Amino acid sequence: MARSGPGGRHSACACTSRLEIGRRAFVGALSAQVLAHASPWTQFLDNGSLSLGGSTAVPLAWSDQQNVAWKARVPGYGQSAPVVSGRMAYVTGVEGPRKEALLVSAIDMASGTVVWSHRSASSQRIEDSDMVSKAAPTGITYKDSIFTFFETGNILALSQDGQPQWERSLTEEFGEFGGRHGIGSSLRLCRAGILALVAHDRPSYLICLNPKDGSTVWKADRPQGVSWSTPTVVEHAGRELALISGGDAVEAYDTSDGSKL
Repeated sequence: MARSGPGGRHSACACTSRLEIGRRAFVGALSAQVLAHASPWTQFLDNGSLSLGGSTAVPLAWSDQQNVAWKARVPGYGQSAPVVSGRMAYVTGVEGPRKEALLVSAIDMASGTVVWSHRSASSQRIEDSDMVSKAAPTGITYKDSIFTFFETGNILALSQDGQPQWERSLTEEFGEFGGRHGIGSSLRLCRAGILALVAHDRPSYLICLNPKDGSTVWKADRPQGVSWSTPTVVEHAGRELALISGGDAVEAYDTSDGSKL
């Protein structure tokens, strides 16, 4: 799927085509052979550090006609990456002049059919602009659920057949997001739950949520400072750590309790 930074600029000949793809189309640049051997891709960068999947059948070349199994239009404008579980790919998007609608769509990997699309209301209205993120955070598939995060502060849990499970608004609970370009950090799985980094020009934090009900496992307050990075989860000396890159520092947190190491 085409994606570009919120402040990105393209030449006149490329701008229309790339923005149109980002706004309305999810492109399955996959051969039938790859689809037959598709492996799960559960979160941003999948394993948290490398853009490597398990399939060995990825095509080395493609075009509008070559090695494209299907192309499907989906609602909304989304800069997030797709995540894959079973035979479904899940994508996010936003709609409206002030991002009034948040969208999560499921696409059948075999046919490109949009199986369902869930729409919910945003909790922070943000004027639509090419300078501000548009559904940039990538979601997570975990067990039978999909979890999504939006620059409006909404974190939404759906079953993989599109039924709402729980929803929280971080902006309503902890204050609206600041910064000129919105939020771009994706969700990350850890042993304790689901991590979300809110790093902006107001008091910031790293929060861990229980995937079952969305309740807070822990919340670590951080000084204000903008970061678009996604937490990286690693194991060191028997302890699981979340590594955060923000401002002029790299910090490590214990994922069991949120203590800063």
